[in-house]
Amino acid sequence: MDKDELRLEFKNKIDEAFNRLNELERRREEATGETKRELNEKIQELQEKKDKMDSFYEELLNSTEKKAKEVKVKFDKSMVAFKEGIKEIEEVFE
Repeated sequence: MDKDELRLEFKNKIDEAFNRLNELERRREEATGETKRELNEKIQELQEKKDKMDSFYEELLNSTEKKAKEVKVKFDKSMVAFKEGIKEIEEVFE
């Protein structure tokens, strides 16, 4: 996978993360009390994970082909953590 393909992959995953985060923020408004406080914390943590993915995207844009592979590994780990965060929040709504 070359750098341009990685850039597109990162961009698509970040857009997906942004959309999921927005959806959870809308659903948070349905919650009250302790549940809402817990959701606020978890959504903040999720936002930080998304910001980290954004920083990897910027790093990719400024990297060499060789360095791009290293950035992809870090990005993929970050994406796994983001998805785990999504799962935790969705469990609150169950």
